[in-house]
Amino acid sequence: GNFIGQELWGRAADVPWAMVFPSDPLGLARHPSQLYQFALEGCLLFAVLLWFSGKPRPTWAVSGLFLIGYGALRFT
Repeated sequence: GNFIGQELWGRAADVPWAMVFPSDPLGLARHPSQLYQFALEGCLLFAVLLWFSGKPRPTWAVSGLFLIGYGALRFT
């Protein structure tokens, strides 16, 4: 949603995958931080939780891993 709405762009960058967002008043090429967030908090965290929940775990272990993983990846 943030990518489509062109919100929350990252810092200015000169990497090949940097993007110029039309709503950016400076018109700088920036990191697509929304896509990084999707890759880490969406795909990677989902895969880790799916793998972790494959075996019986103690009560709230999967939820605890989600909270720790989400916080760590959000900080990253």
